Amino acid sequence: MVFYFGVMSGQASSKLIAYGILHMRGVAGRSGWFWLFVLMGSFTCVMGLSLGFLLPDSSKNPSSAFLPGVSLFSKRETHILKTRVLLDDPMKGRKKKRVGFGAFKKLVSTSPCVAASQPARHPRLGITTDIATSSSTGACGSTS
Repeated sequence: MVFYFGVMSGQASSKLIAYGILHMRGVAGRSGWFWLFVLMGSFTCVMGLSLGFLLPDSSKNPSSAFLPGVSLFSKRETHILKTRVLLDDPMKGRKKKRVGFGAFKKLVSTSPCVAASQPARHPRLGITTDIATSSSTGACGSTS
């Protein structure tokens, strides 16, 4: 319930702050939208970096992603954290499969969007067709 009201109050206050910032038009010869993007963007970057330093990476690695050597939890807290996660979902204790670069490259090269931009060749008949211009709707949802 705290998160729900936090989101609502954050949305309401951001609108009021944006209204005030947009009235900064003419400051340093810039328009109001420029100041809106600069101030909101810098706030977003500062919050992203601070949360990157403070939030733990995962339950297996309870240290920050930006500070890998610094642990935010004691040994006892780390043990409790790992035990609770494993009790909640025992599958989290297993090693996950990682997708390598070769599999990613194969996926991207055989994607329908990439295939739609390439001419298709029938292996037995030897006929080449341009898929992107032969159909009214392309594989990526675009019309030609």
